[in-house]
Amino acid sequence: MGLYGSIRAGDVIFVILRRTKVKVIPIRLLLILAVSVLILAGYGCSEEDLVKPKTPPEPIWEQIQGIGSGAISRMKFGPQNNLYVLKDNNRKVLFRSPDNGTTWAVTDEVSIDTTYTGNISSFCFRGNDLLVGTREGKIFISEDNGDIFTFADSIGSNQLKDIRQIGCAPNGNIYAAVFGQAVHRSEDGGATWQQFGASLANKDFTCMEIDSSGCIYLGCWAGASYKSCDNGETWNLLNEIDDYERATFTSLMKGVHDLLVCGFTEGFAIYRGDSAWVIKNGGLPEGNSDIRCLGITSEDKIYAGTVY
Repeated sequence: MGLYGSIRAGDVIFVILRRTKVKVIPIRLLLILAVSVLILAGYGCSEEDLVKPKTPPEPIWEQIQGIGSGAISRMKFGPQNNLYVLKDNNRKVLFRSPDNGTTWAVTDEVSIDTTYTGNISSFCFRGNDLLVGTREGKIFISEDNGDIFTFADSIGSNQLKDIRQIGCAPNGNIYAAVFGQAVHRSEDGGATWQQFGASLANKDFTCMEIDSSGCIYLGCWAGASYKSCDNGETWNLLNEIDDYERATFTSLMKGVHDLLVCGFTEGFAIYRGDSAWVIKNGGLPEGNSDIRCLGITSEDKIYAGTVY
């Protein structure tokens, strides 16, 4: 209130000078006018009100609990609005919440008998089926929200290993972004694969998202991102994030209305639609801007998991 009063005082004096066209005003009169305006501005305000700091804005983000410490690397909402989370310190299972993060349980482990326990890197939904990709090139599927996983396919040949991202398109195609190599597409549930995107300048893929029309978006290390609307045949390079050109993309998500959002190592941004990204870091607690994954509900409510 005090600061507001000072500004008003200056404004009123300026108007008086303009309207009376007086070139010189006695100092005593000037002081009287200034004090009068300050008294009027503070009328009805207590001394406490005059020194009271401004009320901080309501936070845009709120923290949820329940799955312990450790970096969160992947997060998605399933068809029944269950929230699935992958943590770096336990890549054998997914954490699942049926109530938006209030309570949590773990899914079945991805394994082949007792000889192999998976190292999950990403997951997606094809209808009601949950598909999981691993760092060793294996794909698992669950038809019951993750209670039981069965081995579905292996694309872990010498040329095709680290499935950094797996994505399911509306037409049933499965896409596997293999880190450092290319994007692979299967049109028959994983029985056969075709390779695309080997000529991309940056193939260090970190995240992938597919919208309702089938357009594919890729995020990479060091600020590169791409878009393909012809099933991966050709790719367009998107703009880097302003002021964060070398920041790594960590998550890409599409909302109900196909608004594309991304998490990166310096915060959160939305895709404007003309190959540009707009920073939206308002309200993120200090020290928690290193976002590693995003989840969006059917009402377009956004969840963010950070490195902490």
